[in-house]
Amino acid sequence: MKPSKNSLIFTKLQVPARRARLVQRACLVQKMAVEPGIDLLLVCAPAGYGKTTLLIEWAHQLEAAGVAVAWYALDESDNSPVTFGTYLVASLERILEPTLGLETISQMLRSSPEIDLLQLLPAVINALFSSGRSMVLVLDDYHLISSPQIHEAIEFLVTHLPEHVHIAIGSRMNPPLPLARWRAKGKLIEIRAADLRFSEEETGQFLQKTMGVDLPGDLAKQLAVKVEGWAAGLQLAALSLSNRSDPHALISSFTGRQKHLADYLLDEVANQLPEEAQSFLLYTSILERMSAPLCDAVLEVDGSARWLRELEENNLFVAALDEEGIWYRYHHLFRDFLQTWLNRTQPDRASALHRAASDWFSRHGLLREAAHHAFQSGDEVFAANFVEQHSFSLIIQSEIATIYDWCSRFPEVFMQTRPKLCILQSMALAYQFRARNRARVEARLRQAEEGAAAIEDAEQSLEVDQLAAVVRTFLSMIPDPGVDVRELLNLAKTHLANHPPDDAACFPWLLISGYALLALHQVEEAEKVFNTALPFATRLGLFFGAVEISFHLARLAYSQGKLADSLSISREGLANLAAALNQSPVDLPALGCLDVAIGSILLEQDRLEEAERSLTQGMDRMGWGMNPYYLMTGCLARFRLYSAQRRLNAANTCLDQLEMMWPDIQFLTEGLRIQAELRIQPSQAAVERACAWLQWHPSSSGDHLHLAGLGPIGSAEVIYQANLVWVWLNIATGNINAVWPYLKRQTEIEEEYQITGRVIELTLLEAQAYQKKGEQALALASLEKALRLAGREGYIRVFDQSELLDDLIHMAAQKGLQPEKVDPILAAIRSAKRLGIKTEVESLPCEDGQRQPLQDLPEPLSERELEVLRLMAEGATNQGIASRLVITIGTVKSHINHILSKLNAANRTEAVAKARDLGLLG
Repeated sequence: MKPSKNSLIFTKLQVPARRARLVQRACLVQKMAVEPGIDLLLVCAPAGYGKTTLLIEWAHQLEAAGVAVAWYALDESDNSPVTFGTYLVASLERILEPTLGLETISQMLRSSPEIDLLQLLPAVINALFSSGRSMVLVLDDYHLISSPQIHEAIEFLVTHLPEHVHIAIGSRMNPPLPLARWRAKGKLIEIRAADLRFSEEETGQFLQKTMGVDLPGDLAKQLAVKVEGWAAGLQLAALSLSNRSDPHALISSFTGRQKHLADYLLDEVANQLPEEAQSFLLYTSILERMSAPLCDAVLEVDGSARWLRELEENNLFVAALDEEGIWYRYHHLFRDFLQTWLNRTQPDRASALHRAASDWFSRHGLLREAAHHAFQSGDEVFAANFVEQHSFSLIIQSEIATIYDWCSRFPEVFMQTRPKLCILQSMALAYQFRARNRARVEARLRQAEEGAAAIEDAEQSLEVDQLAAVVRTFLSMIPDPGVDVRELLNLAKTHLANHPPDDAACFPWLLISGYALLALHQVEEAEKVFNTALPFATRLGLFFGAVEISFHLARLAYSQGKLADSLSISREGLANLAAALNQSPVDLPALGCLDVAIGSILLEQDRLEEAERSLTQGMDRMGWGMNPYYLMTGCLARFRLYSAQRRLNAANTCLDQLEMMWPDIQFLTEGLRIQAELRIQPSQAAVERACAWLQWHPSSSGDHLHLAGLGPIGSAEVIYQANLVWVWLNIATGNINAVWPYLKRQTEIEEEYQITGRVIELTLLEAQAYQKKGEQALALASLEKALRLAGREGYIRVFDQSELLDDLIHMAAQKGLQPEKVDPILAAIRSAKRLGIKTEVESLPCEDGQRQPLQDLPEPLSERELEVLRLMAEGATNQGIASRLVITIGTVKSHINHILSKLNAANRTEAVAKARDLGLLG
């Protein structure tokens, strides 16, 4: 289940419906015409001047002219950079063909408690540029934004906009943006209060057409002077006039500035309404948006639908937010007045109203709005209970950023009284897997544990204890070679000894115990712990934990070189958990871990089409809010897949995504990027980057490399993979002597504990080092050892590493060494090399001088099929293609079947290869 479906208020992203009987302001709309070179339209005036009404009318006219409009109605809650970024991207996704970049950014925002918008905006700008579509982004009520980070982000966005994209801002005050600079460069259009004021003629039209009040010309002119063209003042005046028999007396009595006039007219309107209507207005003014059922719940009455209809029909500052008339909102100014009135006359009532609204939104799964009202109630205990009750449903959906934001709203003194809140905040911080957060996480964790010790409620104390174990698990996964694994193992043993074996409190400590044993290479003991914990987790309904255990059992078998066993464990885990859930497995995003485990095995066995399906399904299931360790496994597997297919851009995209999600492992991703380039598109520049990376690496000698264990603790797998890259790049750049100490020490450990998969990897690096030195006999001996260890498990892709290894494998074939293993490896290498060759094809010049390939096919591909083919070549999933092209998955599958048929290809991989040969991909 995608979290965005339930957590965003989509009426904030809809262009509101046009109001009926509006005064047409053609001159203003004409002044708002944005052309290439105009980056920003600013509509700036005090409250009640009709800024939003004008922007709505303009937006509808743009849409009618074929210009896409992204609308974002801001409120105070949008000052969180994460919230702002999430809504901003969501507004653009509604009008753009969704790209992997935007989808990734959206999920990153929802899963990261702290994020720098400036780091994400280049990807947003690139998506806007790639779309090529004329569009406008409207940010209404921008005066409610006070966050410097958001202002900085908007300045960056406006500065770097493509020519076909424009931003419109509606605000009561000048935003803190470099308006003077943009004005001087001719990049700014401004609509100010003087432009928005109604003329005498427009005043008469507004009163008659919009408000149904017919005044003689002199009175209309007098009123226009009194209110100075202020639209809200005119509307309030019209409401008062509709109930007065002497309009001359009312208009002549207006005195004072606009605020006093508005207060006076508000009293006039209120005094003319029945008491029931007054109560409805007052009590519903706490709501930013209203529906009849919501109003009924807040007021504890029936009949709100009637009041909403009457208010809209009488133009009493109520606007429909949708065409169906389900959701409404008050004019912002009118709502401000009503809230002031409520606080003045019934100051104690607002808190109860907010609590009722929060309960209604909670029952309907609208947790963001429920949280807003919980905090607006001013009742810290009520808000804390809400956060503690609903956080776990958000954790399952990977809405970590939301949890962090909620916890941050409580005063520090209050936090100290709520250990569970402390745990939730520490969990949100730890989930980022960033070393810089470790001290903050540990401080909050200690605070929670100290608070839990003082709790008399044994059940709550136990819950805090369980959650603390989960947080410690997250902490242990942060890349850190210095993590004390034995201390963690002893801590787990102590906790397990203090609880009965069937106690739910044991489960997180069983996980930690298993992870610690993996890190110490005690694989048999780890396997026993996991096999004990798996049925325990399933019995308790801890399905997320059961997925983790199945995943680590499968990965352990993989590391031991037991590919068949690993595949069996993964598939049985999927089947058993699906049966236990008694529903579609896609409802538990974590199940994607097991798809990734399956895909990794199929990839190693060179079953690329099946591997791509499993990896794609796994990553789609998990989304980008899962534990980065599991996402890393999927990203690296896809990186290897695309590297095997010689698709360097797609491979690098996987690394880009991994860096965005987990910045602390950039040393690994950068090394892999260089390694892939040297393998697929070697150049002197790549060699220079390899040398620079080796200098950047903290170890210049293999003597100092950390000998990584297995599993997630201390990100052992990250460190191990980085070590392999370090060795490979040293060999590639001729620095052979540096690698021997590490290869010897790590291989001895893996052989001692029978981690055969790793021994194969290390032995193949050894073979390449010997080959680079010219010691061919030793190189062949190492290769033969690796082939022997691979047994009958179907290892293939691990042998596709370098030209050095390719040459060795050819020599082994010539010598007749283990042909049953060597022949499939050679076939895979030849296939990969064919994918990496760009074949010259017949072409014709285009009008612009470029060359356009001919389709030498019995039945040419259609334009839509070519679009699908290009996305296939980029590595897009079926779901990704459907989103990009705004078509159904069934249609995507149909297009792919046609492509395979026309290209006479057996699978996607072969189709892309043939398309490249034919020049269909440019």
